[in-house]
Amino acid sequence: MSEYFEKAKWEALQSLNDDDVMEAIAGSVAIPLAIKQGDWQDAMQLLAKRIETKTIRQAEFATHGFVKTNWIDEDDELRELRNIWILRDATAMALAKERQAKMDAQFQQMFDE
Repeated sequence: MSEYFEKAKWEALQSLNDDDVMEAIAGSVAIPLAIKQGDWQDAMQLLAKRIETKTIRQAEFATHGFVKTNWIDEDDELRELRNIWILRDATAMALAKERQAKMDAQFQQMFDE
C-alpha cells in the first residue's frame, strides 16, 4: 500500500466518531453472540476487523474516489466465529482425552506393580 493510502487510512481512523463505530457494528450477529457467551477476546477481534474494514473503505474512497473492499458479510462472520468455537472445543476435548489416557495409564500402572 502506498504511503498516501496509509495516511488516508490513519486519517479515517482518527476521524471516527460514535456514529461511525455504531454503523460498523450494525447488523453483526456474531459480535453480540460472542459478548453473550462471555467471549470478549473474539468479540473485540470481530469489532476491530469491522473498524479496520470501515477505515480501509473510507481511505479507498478518499484516495481513489471509489471503494474496492467489500463490506463484511454477516453470515460469513458468524460462520467464522462458530468455526473458531468448534476448533477451540475440539482442541480442548482432545487435550482432555490425552490427559485422561495418561491418568488411566498411571492408575493401571499402580495396579500392575
